[in-house]
Amino acid sequence: MTFSVAGLRELERSYRTAAAAMAKAEARAVRRAGATIVTRQARAIVDTVNLKVSAVKAAIVTKRQPTPDSPQVVFEVREKPISLIEYGGRGSWKGASVQVLKASGRKKVKGGFLTNSPQGAPQIWKRTGGPKRMMTKGRYAGQMREPIDKRFGPSILSQYIKDAIQQTGADTWAERLPIELERESDFALKQAGLI
Repeated sequence: MTFSVAGLRELERSYRTAAAAMAKAEARAVRRAGATIVTRQARAIVDTVNLKVSAVKAAIVTKRQPTPDSPQVVFEVREKPISLIEYGGRGSWKGASVQVLKASGRKKVKGGFLTNSPQGAPQIWKRTGGPKRMMTKGRYAGQMREPIDKRFGPSILSQYIKDAIQQTGADTWAERLPIELERESDFALKQAGLI
């Protein structure tokens, strides 16, 4: 009498295939949910601050992408200051104004003026109030002039750490992860030929 266990081996192979496919699907679902979190948090910041979404999204970097072995996504927010010109800055050498918060109106930058940087991009500057020094570059090279500093607005990190933005991320995670898991699981099982 002979017994065949080929069916058990086939079942074991199917389970292994399904497990590997599901691990990849979970990582893809976490990646997609993470991308949605970045987009929604960037839009929430832009609802408060007078910046473009692209500038905010550029400051929120995905530090670690999910993998089948480690299905987690890690974000890092760059603390690089943003020039006041990005906050709707305008003016001339006589003065400058910006609108940092959407809820408040346009405000003058006290002592500030708008002119091009040495690289050619328009920026808002302010005199430092320090002692005059010999200029080495630009049209004032060789003259004694008061130094100037480029002016910056709040960083994205200062907005990102606010409770409302963090809550947006948590709500998006709770909403999108089950949807993405279901979608990616169905896709993975179909690709593996298991459904």
